Amino acid sequence: MSVGINNSGKDVIASGVFLTFDKNEPTVLTLDIKGVHLHVKISFVDDIYSPSSSPRMDIKPEPNDTLSITFYNIISSMGAGSTNPIKIGSVDGEELFLELWLYAMDRHSQKKVVYTFYLGGKENA
Repeated sequence: MSVGINNSGKDVIASGVFLTFDKNEPTVLTLDIKGVHLHVKISFVDDIYSPSSSPRMDIKPEPNDTLSITFYNIISSMGAGSTNPIKIGSVDGEELFLELWLYAMDRHSQKKVVYTFYLGGKENA
């Protein structure tokens, strides 16, 4: 059986849920599509004593086709994450997006991560 999901002209090409084994170590998602190998490194930082202790995320490219996403202060059983899909690149002229949603019972608990990769729409259209 095969299931295809399309929303707003974008195909869901990968989606899943996982629990971090150790929230203090990065988790790496690897996506292989159309000959492109992308690594998304997800890290969590608790800096509740900093001036900006609200939940936030930083995204930066790294060498070797890696995108680093660091989430700060994710302490919510209701969930927190990207409010819209994040454009992370393109593959064969189609836009590639990632959406993440995260859950945690408290600062010390492992994290539940929900992710979806989307592909579609012409780049610069």
